Amino acid sequence: MLLDDSNLINEIGCAQIKEVAFPTITIETEDGQLLKINVTKKQKRDPIFWKSIKDIWQAGIWIPFNKKLSHLLDNDWLVEPAMA
Repeated sequence: MLLDDSNLINEIGCAQIKEVAFPTITIETEDGQLLKINVTKKQKRDPIFWKSIKDIWQAGIWIPFNKKLSHLLDNDWLVEPAMA
């Protein structure tokens, strides 16, 4: 199921990465607001995560994030049916 079809849609925002400076990721929301993303300890230690983030940044891909926690979503634009 897509996030757009769930009741979680109000907690999720869409943004593009504007800057990657370890350990900080800055995103720009659809409204033009700049936010710092909170990175977990596991993400900070993961070189594949940072490579992926840089690839997403360079490609200009829009990504989902949790508005309340300022975290990126692990499951992209999908949600488990039980959460909907």
